[in-house]
Amino acid sequence: MVKASAALGIEIKHQDWMVDITLPGLLPKRKQRQSTEVLLDPIHSALDKYSAENPLPHFRHCVVCFSHIYNRELPGLARSA
Repeated sequence: MVKASAALGIEIKHQDWMVDITLPGLLPKRKQRQSTEVLLDPIHSALDKYSAENPLPHFRHCVVCFSHIYNRELPGLARSA
């Protein structure tokens, strides 16, 4: 699974009290829930590997933020004038 994490482009880093996980640009569509396992196993593997090599902060309370960043150069994305 570690190779799958790298092949998918999953990156994990942290500084201070923030953990940043970057996922690949091609995520499964919402209606294809069964395909989420394709990402869940590599994400868990990447987190296991990262936490074995780096001390991660432990949170009692936290906020999870999702930021969708799209590449305008990808086909199929509407371009604004």
